[in-house]
Amino acid sequence: MPTPAPRTVAPHERQLSLLVRLQDVERPLTGDELFASVDGYREQLGTAKRSALEKQLERDRAALAELGVDVITVPDPVAPGDRARWRYALAPADDGGRAVVELTALETVLVDRATNVWLAPEVAAPARRGYLKLLGAGDPQADPAAGLPSARLTTDPAFVPLQTAIAERRRVEFDYVNAGAEAPLRRRVVPLRLVVVDGRWLCNCFDLERDAERNFLVARIVGEVADAGPRDDDGLVARTDLPAALAELAARNPADIAVRPESDAATRLGRRAAAELPPLDVDGERWPVVRVPSWDHELLADELAGLGAQVRALAPATLAAAVRRRLERMLAEHDDGGAA
Repeated sequence: MPTPAPRTVAPHERQLSLLVRLQDVERPLTGDELFASVDGYREQLGTAKRSALEKQLERDRAALAELGVDVITVPDPVAPGDRARWRYALAPADDGGRAVVELTALETVLVDRATNVWLAPEVAAPARRGYLKLLGAGDPQADPAAGLPSARLTTDPAFVPLQTAIAERRRVEFDYVNAGAEAPLRRRVVPLRLVVVDGRWLCNCFDLERDAERNFLVARIVGEVADAGPRDDDGLVARTDLPAALAELAARNPADIAVRPESDAATRLGRRAAAELPPLDVDGERWPVVRVPSWDHELLADELAGLGAQVRALAPATLAAAVRRRLERMLAEHDDGGAA
């Protein structure tokens, strides 16, 4: 009986396997350890030259870097110039930013990629073990109990198509609603990098119509992200440091908000406050007033409207008006016309 041909591993599956392997260890791994244990490399051992595997590893590192996941090299202290003795590890996650979810950006990318291939028999078991490890659900070698609580991760519909376009070097088109606007505009872009800032995903892109770099909040993309063909640029890379740029913008555009004492709003907004202002008298109660940096007042208006009677938007006036519009729209949508 002829020997079956080795299974072909797609680039995104190989990159997933590389991430799972590096996530699952406490020390950096050598190239040989990766080549022997990562799907996509292991199948080529004995047939491909080591130099070819090293080049493939570098391409995978570059693809993951474009998704915001850095695989760093750790030179051997005895022979730092010997590439064969280098080790590889995931860069430490940046925990300096505030997030509204429990998963870091790195964990979100890892779990999202894993969910795309969980149904494949070849990776179902290791993906499940990785999932359990991320959730802290116990021994990753053990099968989950029948009654084990489960968790579900969701992202905006545009996230995965953008992630795929970055990995496969494709251009895309989508409809985008600018802050405060009602009608979307069509955008044709080269997506360069996905970045999470304050728990929200943004895509750094090169806008082909405007011939300039632009940044898009993934949640404001409406409808389908359509493939627009392969990239034809030469070395186009993201140049904007989004976290730093948005932090500077937020510092220039603070919002003054009164919060009900000992409320959820007081806890949430108090952590983000850059300053405390004189309190405000609200119905005979002294409400603290906090000054909160904000790089997008429309997003902040969504949050404040959701907190309802726990907050009062004081300044700027445009923020207060935006919150009022949302509350009025909410009341109109739930108005039953006075029916009993």
